[in-house]
Amino acid sequence: MRRKIGINSECITNENPINTIDKIKKIGFDSFFSVKYKREEVEKLKNKGDALGLVFEFIHAPFKEINLLWGENNDELPIYNAIKESIDSASSCDIKKIILHVSSGWEPPAINQYGLARYDSIVEYADKKGVKVAFENLRRADNLDYMMQRYKRASNVAFCYDCGHEHCYTETVSLLDLYGNRLSCVHIHDNHGRDKIDRFKNNDEHLLPFDGSVDYKKVVENLDKVGYSGSIMLEVYSAPYTSLSADEFLLVAKDRAIKIEKMGK
Repeated sequence: MRRKIGINSECITNENPINTIDKIKKIGFDSFFSVKYKREEVEKLKNKGDALGLVFEFIHAPFKEINLLWGENNDELPIYNAIKESIDSASSCDIKKIILHVSSGWEPPAINQYGLARYDSIVEYADKKGVKVAFENLRRADNLDYMMQRYKRASNVAFCYDCGHEHCYTETVSLLDLYGNRLSCVHIHDNHGRDKIDRFKNNDEHLLPFDGSVDYKKVVENLDKVGYSGSIMLEVYSAPYTSLSADEFLLVAKDRAIKIEKMGK
């Protein structure tokens, strides 16, 4: 089976993603995702993508203040409302899913009734809007597992597998063995793994595939094993590649994505 290839619309640093998706199409990608979530921005990207024949696969919901969802007071309202806005934007633009984080950092707030009530509300709201919520793996595999188990019977809750995060945060946990039957989408990027000296150093580099030490043969074998037929979606950024123009960066990115795609069955 041929998997489509995609890339994040913010992959070119300091460029308007509306302009970037022109380049994405010209280089030969099939699809994209975005961290833009406000309806006006999402509509512009969706309309441009549709005109170019690019599929807008999902919105990555806001995440920078995600730990506030677990607080006891109303500090969470801005991030909570932003996540709901991303759901509204997805629903109105016929985008099928959002990607959602559970927490941030190695020592996030403990799972508690306040946060669970807010996530319950988000999942229920998304379901009413016809939007799937895909939880993404980060540092705390235990927090992810709690949420995947809590929403085990929720038909609109799925898993977003990030191979780079698995490599540099939870290298001993085989996430696709745990949640492969609920896999909805992937984030593909590279890094040099978890630091051997400072185990809490953030090595989430988001490099182009094959510029770090992720074992893509194993990644693809695991994707094949769970029957994943979705796109090879890159989540990479041009900032580390100052010697490459935007078009050159995208051309290399496309070639790397195709290389991964061809590893599959």
